[in-house]
Amino acid sequence: MRDLQMYAQKCLNNLHSIGIYPNITADKFKATVQHNSWGMCHSSRNNRTGVITHRITISKQLLDESTPIESLVQTLYHEEIHACDECFDVGHDGKWLEYANRVNKAFGTDIKRSHSATELHVKEEKQNLYRCFCPSCKTTYKRIGWRAPKWYAHSENFICTKCNRVKGIKVKIEPMPIIKA
Repeated sequence: MRDLQMYAQKCLNNLHSIGIYPNITADKFKATVQHNSWGMCHSSRNNRTGVITHRITISKQLLDESTPIESLVQTLYHEEIHACDECFDVGHDGKWLEYANRVNKAFGTDIKRSHSATELHVKEEKQNLYRCFCPSCKTTYKRIGWRAPKWYAHSENFICTKCNRVKGIKVKIEPMPIIKA
């Protein structure tokens, strides 16, 4: 597994070299198992002092040696730009977009709002779509996830919330590709 803090610091140094100054240090980066995003900048403002603090989590999939280093670096730049105080609460518009374009031009990257697993050359995970159908009222219940919902695993206990009848019907599981932001 790659050294997250080392790559985070290299990216921070590169951003500083083009006049972008994220309000974060490399020790505020953490690798996590994230199923819904490649990276996330968690920002908060202290209401009393007005100080904004940031921490960044990066999906462990990007730290895997089989994932191209460019995918990790692009994600680090994306999240580090969010850690600039002038990008606090602006999403992917305004100053964030201006900085992303500046980084793309300076370093030949492709920073944008979101990337699919295919674009980042990451092995794609599959979630499952679980469905349960009530034949009485014709209601279909759905859940997308990695684990089966309790009503799927124990369908004999399933109670339709619409008609309040006990139904024990499992329909099907379908694999679904995920797209991370």
